[in-house]
Amino acid sequence: MPFSERNPLVAQTPDIRHAARRLRWFAASFARQIAVLSADSGVAYAIDRKKLAAVFVAWLRAFEAQRPHADADRRDFTHFAAGLMLRGLIRHDQVAPTPPTPPITGPRATPVSPIA
Repeated sequence: MPFSERNPLVAQTPDIRHAARRLRWFAASFARQIAVLSADSGVAYAIDRKKLAAVFVAWLRAFEAQRPHADADRRDFTHFAAGLMLRGLIRHDQVAPTPPTPPITGPRATPVSPIA
């Protein structure tokens, strides 16, 4: 009898290497999107990697639980999966704007106007 049949926890555990690759891809894609958002908005954001990983794991579990229903309507399931991720991102509040840099004070803080 294979070990996975004797131990139900092992039988339920997905391929950890595959999940790790998915997490790395997700984190890299998310970081790229945040970089684009920062460039477009002029606001720098800090990403909490631990919270991001927790969001991904929660999403993956919910996604896998609902996967048998994916064949009913693939397009709707894709939207549903995206909604699951958005819910997790909002709940875990894992992206925050970085505090603004305090203004420079002192004699060099005054801009120099050009001579006309």
